[in-house]
Amino acid sequence: MLTPVRSEKKSEQVYEKLRDSILTGEFQAGDRLPTERRLCEILEVNRSSVREALKRLEQARLIEVRQGSGCLVLDFKASAGFDLLNDLLLPGGRLDDIAVRSIFEFRMLMCSEIARLAARRIQEPELEELRRILEEIEALDPGDIDRLQLLDSRFLYTMARASENLAFILILNSTSDIYLENRNYFSAMFAEQMGMRDVYRELLVALEEHDEKRSMELFGELLRRGEKAFFEHLESIA
Repeated sequence: MLTPVRSEKKSEQVYEKLRDSILTGEFQAGDRLPTERRLCEILEVNRSSVREALKRLEQARLIEVRQGSGCLVLDFKASAGFDLLNDLLLPGGRLDDIAVRSIFEFRMLMCSEIARLAARRIQEPELEELRRILEEIEALDPGDIDRLQLLDSRFLYTMARASENLAFILILNSTSDIYLENRNYFSAMFAEQMGMRDVYRELLVALEEHDEKRSMELFGELLRRGEKAFFEHLESIA
């Protein structure tokens, strides 16, 4: 339910409230949003804040602005882009089960393939970068989960560059914030991977040897065990 905006960044808050109302189904595909004037009254903001928020919703392909007939809510599953996945993760501040499952399934498919292609195409500059990252990973204090998340992201991105697959690189640009902006939710996953630092070392060796199958298997192992720890943690706090 829409409530008044109390933040200094009013246009941002208006956007988030309207976006969440669409993603959680309060406004469904085919509905029309309240008029600008009515939104100003409900949210207690000025018209410029509402207009800026509506423009962002249109850019995200969540609404279609029609001259003379207002703002029509779109079916985001048919219109929105991949960037929306981050917003779908926590609509209304709660983890969405389907979005979480979708992220892990996609991550398994994409990242395992990145590791395979990296093993095929990797050159010395990327190998040297991976060696530097691995040194930092191995030197981590076991409790420094935040730092491992950052280093794991760098490790994956370096492999993506080595894969020479532009689609994977651009997708990672769009999805990296999912993990980095929601670190607290994924801490159990990386706590598990903290105990698997030897696997990163084995993976580097496989990449150096251009062993596609082994690289794919090792990175898949990291992903599967991290995912298992993530869902076990969710069950324990449910």
